[in-house]
Amino acid sequence: MEKFVATYNHYSQSLNLDLLKSKNREHFKDQIIETYIEVFKIFEKMDNTDNRVELYHLQNQVIPLEFKLQELWGFKKDKNYHRLWMEHDKCTCPKLDNLDDIGTGMRHINTECIIHGIKTFNIVNRENKLNRILKNNDNK
Repeated sequence: MEKFVATYNHYSQSLNLDLLKSKNREHFKDQIIETYIEVFKIFEKMDNTDNRVELYHLQNQVIPLEFKLQELWGFKKDKNYHRLWMEHDKCTCPKLDNLDDIGTGMRHINTECIIHGIKTFNIVNRENKLNRILKNNDNK
């Protein structure tokens, strides 16, 4: 199998060039590499913080990039096939279980995960509620 690699600092992703060629999309190879580098730059920012809310928001910046990768590869845009949400080392959600369930819409979350856990979920929900309240007060 012929491969190509996207690399940025200590991050690296080996990619299937044969698959890209079979879909007649090899002209997107450089854009795919650039998109992975954007993901790796977000991961690098995640490396440099332990703030739950910041990690949550950084991880959310990966979502549109994963949709872009699906488009570049010629796949249907479908969040059920996303995997980068759990790829960062700080995510403690069960990786093998989540990989097994790719495409099903099911996600296994470690409730203690600093990015996806219940504590982070509650903090982000409170932040969102406060922002809505402040926005409503500004509109009055």
